Amino acid sequence: MSSERIKEIFSRVESLSLRERKAILDAELAGDPDARSRVEALLSASDDLADDAFAPFVDAPAGPPSNTDVPEQIGPYRIESLLGRGGMACVYRATQERPIRREVALKVVRPGFDTQAVLSRFDSERQALARLEHRNIATVLDAGADPYGPSWFSMSLVDGPPITEYCHENSLSFRDRLLLFVQVCRGVQHAHLRGILHRDLKPQNILVGLEDGKAVPKIIDFGVTKAL
Repeated sequence: MSSERIKEIFSRVESLSLRERKAILDAELAGDPDARSRVEALLSASDDLADDAFAPFVDAPAGPPSNTDVPEQIGPYRIESLLGRGGMACVYRATQERPIRREVALKVVRPGFDTQAVLSRFDSERQALARLEHRNIATVLDAGADPYGPSWFSMSLVDGPPITEYCHENSLSFRDRLLLFVQVCRGVQHAHLRGILHRDLKPQNILVGLEDGKAVPKIIDFGVTKAL
């Protein structure tokens, strides 16, 4: 089987569930174990990168980071603290002072992990987020890459816990939990209508902040997104 055909099958099944992948591979590659092995190898590599490249923002190390862990400045942003550290990227609370003053979440590729594969996935995330403008999705504000420094992009800062923790801490009723979930569904629908699949939706990637005194869940971490 040609390499082009292998890539075509891989692209078609990459975003599917394991059961859906198996059904297609069983149907199309039953008589070609070598081709199936090649497709499965590509899927395994893709899944490993998706798992490791960008862990959720909330995966911060226990306790405050030391000064050596946190840079003072990245691009136009003054770094305040570390919010989370994944396999290939860090997320900081940062302050932009000009032309306007605001607090942001700044996602930065970690030093030493700026391989072409990671940078490509990082760029895919910020490109996907830039296409989305919805109250329930974290908004990209700015992006940059210094030739002698890290690639980064800034987002609206969601100063709140994961949705499950918020519901538990505030003892929300079943109805109120559903109302929060409806907002999440609207954000997901907005992304789907623009051809963006998140592929890693879970409570840790849905943070709840307050806007005008009302709880607003926001979807974050599009690091393993897929654009259709």
